Amino acid sequence: MAKGRKRRSLILWLSIPFAALITLLALMALRLMLLPDTAHSEKQQAITGAMAGAYSHPIDGEAALMRLSQALQFQTISTENPADRDASAFAAFHAFLADHFPLVHARAERIDLGSDALFFKLAGSKPTLPGSVLMAHQDVVPIEPGTDQDWQHPPFSGAIADGHIWGRGAMDDKGALLAILEALELLLADGFEPERTLWLAFGADEEVGGENGAVKIATWLSEHDIPIAFALDEGLAVLHGITPGVSAPVAMVGLAEKGSMTIRLSAQEDGGHSSMPPRISAPGRLAKALTRLERNPMPASLDGIPAQMLVRLAPHMDFPLDLITANLWLTEALVIDQFSAAPSSNSMIRTTTAITMLQAGFKSNVLAQTAEATINFRLRPGDSGQDILDHVRRVIDDEAITIHGTDEEAQPASPISSTQSAAFSVLERSIAKSFPDALLAPGLVIAATDGRHFTKAADDVYRFSPMRLHPDDLARLHGTNERLKIDNYLEMIGFYAELINATDQN
Repeated sequence: MAKGRKRRSLILWLSIPFAALITLLALMALRLMLLPDTAHSEKQQAITGAMAGAYSHPIDGEAALMRLSQALQFQTISTENPADRDASAFAAFHAFLADHFPLVHARAERIDLGSDALFFKLAGSKPTLPGSVLMAHQDVVPIEPGTDQDWQHPPFSGAIADGHIWGRGAMDDKGALLAILEALELLLADGFEPERTLWLAFGADEEVGGENGAVKIATWLSEHDIPIAFALDEGLAVLHGITPGVSAPVAMVGLAEKGSMTIRLSAQEDGGHSSMPPRISAPGRLAKALTRLERNPMPASLDGIPAQMLVRLAPHMDFPLDLITANLWLTEALVIDQFSAAPSSNSMIRTTTAITMLQAGFKSNVLAQTAEATINFRLRPGDSGQDILDHVRRVIDDEAITIHGTDEEAQPASPISSTQSAAFSVLERSIAKSFPDALLAPGLVIAATDGRHFTKAADDVYRFSPMRLHPDDLARLHGTNERLKIDNYLEMIGFYAELINATDQN
């Protein structure tokens, strides 16, 4: 299908007379020049120039780093088996936070939801005004067995070395949690008294679904009819050298996150001795179906968030990507082909298909009677579980394959948050002040966050971590040698202080 699209595009271009081609190129260039610079608007540039840098209160960087270092030493690990959970690590972490952020704990009311989640309310003087929720999570993923020796510094050491702070949770997500508390403690020490109520939502089980943390907090807010203008959770970040064709850093704000659905395929055939194999075995029939699925992915589209992102970034792309991106009405097929070529960009434009588990057979000389495969789909906004089931049936085209799964089992993509709201404007200005070197663009979060649970409680949910990420940092998330740059951590504190201030003044 991709080759066919490329061939049709080539034929179209070759069939255009030279004069018409020149006219078309001029039109494309004009469309590029007329695109508004919303990724770094004049308004943002004026703010940045006049007020470079975020919240101006001096930050005791050494003390803040030591607190994060200590926080990383608490092994608040989420495990798939609840029986393996160390509740004492979370209790000790809570006591540590109470000791080191006394103003937050004195001024904000902690609401107990019967779990390890931390949920605080800093009441505003005008409770009828919609409030905001700042989110992070306390829990971290385990260290993969046998990889401890691969870490440059022990994974729960919180070592401060080589311009970084090292340890599991530095990036995901204790860095953000501590930065939020540092920012609020600074503001309270300065006499900050909010008009709008500020909520802090720090789940303790995000890595295993968030049922006892984010779900309970969002449900409480919804049941109490609390007006929430926006919630901000982890998600995308300030990307360096990651966005194709853009040399400047890009602060990518997630407007939504993809959904998820897992199905199983099974094939059954007669068993017997391996010396008399049938024409097609159960594993062979299943393999044929899986090959068809991988070769025929779900349909791709630039509609929605991908188009918003590209339009914002087009004026800042290198030639000829700027010209191509500014004219999606003509070049959409070409752009889709390019996005489809890399797993990271492909996941932004379609519901992805991932074969994750295979089971068949029990002995080398016995024919397997049953073969099973588990397939995980990540749903782009607009696709449903029924769309996936219909696609799978059509593509595998084999009635001997049984599909196990229902539309009701699908978790759809989250609603798309607005870029026209006052909340997004505040977030945009706070990013511009804190990261004046960065462009800003909307994006789609391809993984799951606690933010998806807050769509029923908040008008808008945004997903942005004020971390600077380079290509080699991506493997550190949930991987070996997780670390956070020291200078960036101080930027994070400044960003949250700026955002809290700006939200209250808006």
